[in-house]
Amino acid sequence: MSLKKFKEILKNLNYSNSFKPTETSRILINGVTKELNKLNNFHGKKFLDLGCGSGILTILLNNNYPNNHFFASDLDDGAVLDSNLNFKNFKIKAKAIKSNIFDRWEEKFDFIIDDISGVSSLLISETNWFDNSIPSEDEDGTFLLNNMLKQAKYYLNPNGIIFFPILSVSNHNKAIKKAKENFKISLIEKSYWPIPDSLKNKRTILETLKKKKIIDFEEKFGSIFFWTCVYMGYSK
Repeated sequence: MSLKKFKEILKNLNYSNSFKPTETSRILINGVTKELNKLNNFHGKKFLDLGCGSGILTILLNNNYPNNHFFASDLDDGAVLDSNLNFKNFKIKAKAIKSNIFDRWEEKFDFIIDDISGVSSLLISETNWFDNSIPSEDEDGTFLLNNMLKQAKYYLNPNGIIFFPILSVSNHNKAIKKAKENFKISLIEKSYWPIPDSLKNKRTILETLKKKKIIDFEEKFGSIFFWTCVYMGYSK
């Protein structure tokens, strides 16, 4: 999915009560659409947008793959409010509900798109990225992802697929190891992004966390770059 299309949707999107969609969301939807486009024409499939935020993933998926069924959830009340408002404004037949991962879901889905990104708690403590409404993460940033993946296999239909991002602001290698305990996975997208302003004066801390293999980054053109990897998983 092009950056231009993402920005077009973003321009008319309400996120006053939730997070502004990030580059991770765009990278995720780009990888998801590339893989879905490889499938034969399909309809009547059930999609779950997990950690829906403002609902941008559901809106873009609905635009690209109409005649399917779309569901969304988030733990944050503001995100649920914004998603449902955006679904109405974009004329999307979907409803977001409040749910802690799968707590409120009883049905199974053909596609689960997870946009819950793990971030090391040691890094979170140095930023103002999240408020108290976000569930606590562990030091290596893999707890939420691992918890989600352990449950997800019970909410996928036979031959169902899950898509999820792993960011280098968490322990990528540990996250991959955990993911492989639950799914057969393949890397479908990788993109680099520059260090946020809130971390530019935290080089010593970042280098310490990298040395401990809690996070990772690359230095290019005199600056630090993190990355986002998007994976596709099938049930074993």
